[in-house]
Amino acid sequence: RGNLTPSQKINTVVGVSGLWGFILGSYVGGQKAGLQYRAEHMHKLPRSHQGWYFYHKHKNYRMMLQGIYRGTAYATKFMAICGAFTVSETALDVWKGDTDFTSTLTAAFATALAFCVINKLPKQSSRYAMRIGTISGLTIGLTQDLLHYYQGMPPFYIDWLKR
Repeated sequence: RGNLTPSQKINTVVGVSGLWGFILGSYVGGQKAGLQYRAEHMHKLPRSHQGWYFYHKHKNYRMMLQGIYRGTAYATKFMAICGAFTVSETALDVWKGDTDFTSTLTAAFATALAFCVINKLPKQSSRYAMRIGTISGLTIGLTQDLLHYYQGMPPFYIDWLKR
């Protein structure tokens, strides 16, 4: 929400999540590629100074390339998940005509459910993902409501609780 229009909010969330997805994916992909290269070439380690130079040069090249591949894959996944969450939250806010934690909670639950179904997670993993999604949605929603309250725009349930 943050005093942004729906399109600004969606673009901001998708852009930032894509950036973080690329950073995390690049790190994970690079580390994995480095370990894999080391394991594949353990039996034929170089013996000269020049051999070690080319060993590390090729290893770094593979790490960088796999980092870019994995970073792109993570960025796409992060953008899809965060975009689905933000679009559903914004749609619920527009549909209700009000912004409060219930839209965020519902959007987080729906996104977690879709994630579980799309990835065909087993029952225990689905429960965990749903729990994390619901708790995250509740936390994000209540934090946004708290910020609105301090900005002088209390959510509907504050007036209801004061009665």
